[in-house]
Amino acid sequence: MKYVQTTISLYKKNSDAGLLAKIQAAFVGFCYWLANLFFKAAAYFLWPKKIEVSPKKICVYRVGNIGDIICTIPALIAIRRTYPDAFITLLTSTGRKGIGAKELIDKAWFIDRLWVYYPAEIKSCRNLIEFITKLRTESFDLWINFPQDRISFNTLLRNLLFIKLCKVKKAVGFELSTFTFWPHAQSVVYFFENEVERLANLLKRWGVPVSGKIEYNLPIPEKIKESALRIIKENKINSPILFGLVPGAGYKANQWPLDNFVEVADSLLRKYPNSQIIIFGGPGDYEKGSFIKNKIKSSSVINLCGKLSLLENAFIINKLNLVISNNTGLMHMSSLAGIKVIAIFSATELDGKWFPYGENSRVLIKRINCEGCYYRKCSCDYKCIKSITPPEVFEVIKYW
Repeated sequence: MKYVQTTISLYKKNSDAGLLAKIQAAFVGFCYWLANLFFKAAAYFLWPKKIEVSPKKICVYRVGNIGDIICTIPALIAIRRTYPDAFITLLTSTGRKGIGAKELIDKAWFIDRLWVYYPAEIKSCRNLIEFITKLRTESFDLWINFPQDRISFNTLLRNLLFIKLCKVKKAVGFELSTFTFWPHAQSVVYFFENEVERLANLLKRWGVPVSGKIEYNLPIPEKIKESALRIIKENKINSPILFGLVPGAGYKANQWPLDNFVEVADSLLRKYPNSQIIIFGGPGDYEKGSFIKNKIKSSSVINLCGKLSLLENAFIINKLNLVISNNTGLMHMSSLAGIKVIAIFSATELDGKWFPYGENSRVLIKRINCEGCYYRKCSCDYKCIKSITPPEVFEVIKYW
């Protein structure tokens, strides 16, 4: 079992790793260095000018769902602090239509415009040309590329060339952060930056003069606060001790068994009889929440899955004492808000990559013989995450 705080620096060496793992990890490290040297040189060749002291128009490119956008907020704030007078556009997409930046930061103070597109809308050559033309007319002074964690070399190269067609004066941020070969060796030798730190440090590596301070400030409109307070009142959420459970997950590999959540919740209520447990999640998680509530059979368990907007979730999460969560966007939201978080991870993630940010976060992850597959599908029936037991989770709670 690996039980860690999540504020460890990039590539912390593990002296217990075997010789073969060290050799493999060294080779992967060389590949990271070589690939990123190539992208650094290519970007310099295409945009040899230095970043303007005060760029007037900035485009930040970041695609992804809730977790991706939440982890980007500190970097967006850093850009705003550095360039307070610039007009900042966030260009984003969730891929297929889903919940993302629009539901989270549509009118946030740190961006001036949210530009959402969907790949299906630019599939044809005609639509793609129209999209490029629209971007060219913007004449961005600075384009900041925040690549996804698992982006491939070919996709990043394609994006670099695409951005060159968009007539921007300067573009930065072309980095590969993940190779999927020899994941076991990478996990036992390296401890990677988590996503929040990776994006913040990417700015510094590419010469954007940010302070480096991690700042998180998710603006919640008054209307959202009022509706969330009504939900709190309607559900009689009034205990001095509030625990949150996030039993859903985007991938089966990240799903801790529901019976385990039931056992932990039952232990919490027995140890803290004046507490309440709130279950969070999207509409697809409602049955999971109902399963936990029906198993415990207590009015102190409140299932809010599918009943809250994204920002209502954020408002209520801010009132919690502790969150126990799978690897989800709400986990990142909780940790960045400074809430204590116990995050349950499968071994399909490289150490550190998507761990929650901050000293108030704890990660439980088990490495077993078949670990390090780094695939969303598993031939071992997800034994790594299933082998984490409720008493092990509760042990962290007791001594925290």
